[in-house]
Amino acid sequence: MPDHRERIDPIRAELLSASWDHLAPHHARGALVAVDRDLDVVEAALAIASNQTAVVAAWLGSGHLVKVDDAQWAAWKGRRFTAAIVQPFVVIAPIAAPAGEA
Repeated sequence: MPDHRERIDPIRAELLSASWDHLAPHHARGALVAVDRDLDVVEAALAIASNQTAVVAAWLGSGHLVKVDDAQWAAWKGRRFTAAIVQPFVVIAPIAAPAGEA
């Protein structure tokens, strides 16, 4: 069985930097899942991809992982994101805005 690092490396290799506009169709179909700053997007993507339901449920319950709602999506307009595709979901983390931007 592959170790933890061997499972993460392919996900890390496929990470994308995506604009708000590019992710909009995924939001429209309800497929965006966001991680908070305390959770690594690769770790979250791996947990989802490997069906670690207890771990994912705990993150959802704690708010470390959330389905992106319309209000949050609108607030992020114009931002860029780190994204990992884990069909049917796209796991995202907003990239920190430059100083002076909201």
